[in-house]
Amino acid sequence: MTEAERVLHWSGPPESPIAALHSLDPALLALTLEHISTRVAVIDRGHRYSYLNREALKFMGLPAEQVVGRHMSEVLDAALYQGFVPLLDRVFGGETLHIEGWVDYQRQGRRFREQTLFPFTAADGSIPAVIVCGLDHTEQRLNEQLWQASEALKSEQIARQRDALRQSEKLSAMGSLLAGVAHELNNPLAIVMGRASLLEERLQDRGADAQTCADLQRIREAAERCGRIVRTFLNMARSRPTERGTVHLQGLVQAAADMLAYSYRSHGISLELAMAQDLPSLQADGDQLGQVVLNLLVNAQQALAAHEGERRVQVSTGLRPAADEETPAQLWLRIADNGPGIAAAARARLFEPFFTTKTEGSGTGLGLSLSRSVAREHGGELALEPAGATGGASFLLTLPLPRPT
Repeated sequence: MTEAERVLHWSGPPESPIAALHSLDPALLALTLEHISTRVAVIDRGHRYSYLNREALKFMGLPAEQVVGRHMSEVLDAALYQGFVPLLDRVFGGETLHIEGWVDYQRQGRRFREQTLFPFTAADGSIPAVIVCGLDHTEQRLNEQLWQASEALKSEQIARQRDALRQSEKLSAMGSLLAGVAHELNNPLAIVMGRASLLEERLQDRGADAQTCADLQRIREAAERCGRIVRTFLNMARSRPTERGTVHLQGLVQAAADMLAYSYRSHGISLELAMAQDLPSLQADGDQLGQVVLNLLVNAQQALAAHEGERRVQVSTGLRPAADEETPAQLWLRIADNGPGIAAAARARLFEPFFTTKTEGSGTGLGLSLSRSVAREHGGELALEPAGATGGASFLLTLPLPRPT
């Protein structure tokens, strides 16, 4: 008689479920037990393995001679065995237990098991052994968790896309309004600038005093600054294909600084410009790069909104010479603030679409993603530096220069 047959031929009382098996062919029962997908083990009162079927031995990764007849503590790790002891005590007391959950095995790692432990009752009413039937649902559970996480991520992305769409619609409407206002301002500003220049020339020809000429010059320069701001508004509002031309990085920075000057002053932020002189020009889309600079300056302003003490944003530019024949010379722009900086957990996802560290309703999470896309379309890069020189966040935009021919 095989070990499987011996186990199945232990006689129980008539009401035992196993009693119904006694009329079946023992060889058939043994064959079935050895080929079912359920793990089956029999444990005696001495906590020794009396029998394990093929599936149980396969899970344990041991041959039968290293398990059958051995104490459970010799086969299982100490923590797992100690967790089994109170369960066995209850089943030897007559209970039937069904347990499931994650278990850390020494050899197999973390697995999700479903086990049923029931007593094997002899004819005299004693319980000489406990039968343990187990199934492994690890892959199923992991797939369920993966599906749930995927569905949660999809829901989150859909919600962000809806918010972004609503924000985009608001921006589109605002852009149309902005274009109309800018157009209406453009005409009177042109008159102010023209008249100021004409008066300046007339006064100079008539030998007017220096103070009056200086006052007129300030009026003209202020009007020109307003004109640059209006043109920036118009460029933002227009939807047009990419156009590359000669672009001066200093001019882009100055235009963005002019547009945000009042906003920075009203928020108590000092904007420091440290731009290198005589930088070469770029072949680029000025409107797109101007938007990148504007986004970075707006982000710096928002990062300082809750900052206590001095608020400062530093903007610097420079030229990085060609490292070798493969790496062209680059213009660089650094925008650094002395705010709280970027949390370590957010750094890896900062340039992902729809990811934002701002409070709800303060941003779409698209600004940095689009800005990096613009930089890469121009052959450059936009990166968050490891640590800002001012203690906050520091972004570095690099743009390659054309190779000399």
